[in-house]
Amino acid sequence: MRKNLLTTARMLMLVWAIYWLSFGMGSGFGQRFSVAGLLYNALMPGGIFLAVVYLAWRSPKLGGVVVPLVGIAMGIVLQMNLVLRLMLTVPPIIAGGLLIVHEFILKAEAAKADADAEC
Repeated sequence: MRKNLLTTARMLMLVWAIYWLSFGMGSGFGQRFSVAGLLYNALMPGGIFLAVVYLAWRSPKLGGVVVPLVGIAMGIVLQMNLVLRLMLTVPPIIAGGLLIVHEFILKAEAAKADADAEC
């Protein structure tokens, strides 16, 4: 179960970051930006989110805190209606929760293994 939680959180975070990259690219194409403007428009939200996903991938414990905070920050910054805000901010909050639960299960398994080793 622990492995499934980690895999689900990682896939959810990747989909979230790739969505933001594609959203930035599409927005840049729609506004007919130059190549530099297109890259900037895609990487500004998407690149930041890919960096956050990389951080969470390397350290699920830290990612369990950072990913939801980034999601909440985006919910505050975005000037959209409530439904769109929820669609864009709930996935990182869920992924962060899954990472935190994964870490608690990992810690509980380690404690149980230590207790079994002492007996």
